[in-house]
Amino acid sequence: MQRFSGTQLRTRRLALGLRAEHLAVAVGRSVESIRGYEAGRIDPPAAVVGRLAAAVGAHPGDALRAGPGRP
Repeated sequence: MQRFSGTQLRTRRLALGLRAEHLAVAVGRSVESIRGYEAGRIDPPAAVVGRLAAAVGAHPGDALRAGPGRP
């Protein structure tokens, strides 16, 4: 099973020029949560993964997931 990839989230966010604060507002979460997701300290709930994916132009089932052995 694939896991959420905070690294992918951060990479996409930065590529779009979004600050963590802007992403937090867009998905209705705190900045601390966004930073926790990106650092791998917090696994976002499934509903939040969908909102994060939409905010960074990713498909929630693929682009924000890490394959086996990938963060």
